[in-house]
Amino acid sequence: MGLGKIWTVHQVLKPILGPSSSHTSAPLVAGYLTYRLSFLDEEFPSFSKKNIDEYLESLSISIICSDPKRERLSFIGHRTIRATILGLMGVYFDAEGLKKLDAYKKLLMNKYEREDDLLRHRNIGLTKGQFSGSYGLAIFTEYRKKNYQFSFNFHSLGGGVISIAGAILHKPGVGRGIENIRDFYKAPEFVPDGEELKKDIEDLFGSEVPIWVYFDTTTLRNFGRYHSFRDALEKGTNIYLNLDALAKNLARRYGDLTTNMFGEVIYRYETQVFEDSEKFMAFVRDLMWENNVRSVKYGQYSVYIHSEVKDFKFDGRDIPERLLSYTLRNQLLDSEMEVIVSAPTGGASGILPANLRVFAEENGFRKNSIEYLYAHYTAAAIGAFIANNMSVAGAQHGCLAEIGTSIAMATAAIIDLRLSGNAVSMEKRIEKIFSGVGIVMLALQGLACDPLFGYVEVPCVLRNALLSILPIHAANMVIGGYRPILSTRCILQAVKKTGEMLVKALKESGTGPLTCTYSLCKLREKGVEEEIIQLIEKKIDWAR
Repeated sequence: MGLGKIWTVHQVLKPILGPSSSHTSAPLVAGYLTYRLSFLDEEFPSFSKKNIDEYLESLSISIICSDPKRERLSFIGHRTIRATILGLMGVYFDAEGLKKLDAYKKLLMNKYEREDDLLRHRNIGLTKGQFSGSYGLAIFTEYRKKNYQFSFNFHSLGGGVISIAGAILHKPGVGRGIENIRDFYKAPEFVPDGEELKKDIEDLFGSEVPIWVYFDTTTLRNFGRYHSFRDALEKGTNIYLNLDALAKNLARRYGDLTTNMFGEVIYRYETQVFEDSEKFMAFVRDLMWENNVRSVKYGQYSVYIHSEVKDFKFDGRDIPERLLSYTLRNQLLDSEMEVIVSAPTGGASGILPANLRVFAEENGFRKNSIEYLYAHYTAAAIGAFIANNMSVAGAQHGCLAEIGTSIAMATAAIIDLRLSGNAVSMEKRIEKIFSGVGIVMLALQGLACDPLFGYVEVPCVLRNALLSILPIHAANMVIGGYRPILSTRCILQAVKKTGEMLVKALKESGTGPLTCTYSLCKLREKGVEEEIIQLIEKKIDWAR
């Protein structure tokens, strides 16, 4: 089974750019990393209408996928190229990067209103090729001041996590340059200005939103000098790969708990290996809490959602109404390319924040209470467990991997909060948490990922809103004594296999049944003869 992709809860709950963790935020991070390391010790540039075209001419961006013609709509709907360019302009999730977000989004929108306009740029395109995860992304840049050739080859693995598969940094006529990501920490040996490169990598890994939270195991190994998990990587001890088996032993290691919550166990473990763990989780907690009630003007980036929610009243007071309201607000932010929290993805980002806040409001937990913070650790640990044993990518295992995981995470957090301070033993608590995870994943087995024309709006927003009530029901079931006959690991193996069996059209293709039937319905509305529509329908390859 290997070492898994996820080594810390912070790789699950982290800031991302909507609408998609894998197809929008991951390329933004890839672009930002390239931007930071390409300029080394030079002053970072500012961009305007005068120089943005010149900058794009100095870049080359290629999306690597299995079927460029078929998958084009998915990358358009997810605004993949736009996000990559924003990263290459210096947009990121730290304070400095966020200052640039709105201005540069507006600049790009004024120059390139449609995603198609960006994909038609001569230096940007889709390529058929080999990759791991959901797709690959190759970025090449050549800056004139020092005449370096610089490129990265990224793979998007789902949930906003990326792998750096290859890297080249070369100055013509000066040595061999760097040709493998493993050599980056030895940069001074290979390239002029290597010390500046090394320092910038150290700054990125130690920043307020450290870039390592977006990297997978392979990349973390290559950058072993710069992050907290190098010792664990050497020993091969990833607790989140086998969390179901290791949870009880881990709890025994931290016997002196103040809340008796499983989330406190995870918190103790995480703070040992990442000293800023509590600070970073508090930042994520606050962002999730505020996004539940934040309004956004929609219609600038979203295409369909405005007509669906324009008459919806965000003023409910009972539990179901507030869950609906909070979930929809998170999803609207996601649709409009705003900064949200992956929970575990952009397409499934509404359920966990809404459930955590509603539960806290109903049960007297303050936002800054330690129990509420620990609940985030519980949820994220479950997300890491599922990601390592399946994936959290709709493009790999269908919507179950995203929505199912988000509901499982929220269910686990609610169970842990409901039993906090309770006399229930830790062993029984862990058993109930994993039972909750198991019944959720089993109930949603085979859920398809079929976004309309690739946009993370239909049915994603609807699905988040309607299913947001499920964590409460699942928690009630297991606390009430329900115990599934199948183990959680057995269920995960089954639903993973089910996801693999789904045809490509049902895994985030943008050209699945919803898109095809919607297009046929539009033809009927326009008065196209039924005989012609039937002929078109027969030509559709529904499985692709």
